[in-house]
Amino acid sequence: MLGLHDSCWQLYCFVLLFRESKNVAFKLSIALCYSSLLA
Repeated sequence: MLGLHDSCWQLYCFVLLFRESKNVAFKLSIALCYSSLLA
């Protein structure tokens, strides 16, 4: 399921990582986000 949707989702996760980089809960959310992309 590759395409524009996945690219936008990956960018969204990346932005969240930088915005909330000090928040451990967000770090875990980002990890889950990327693992779902790789699944």
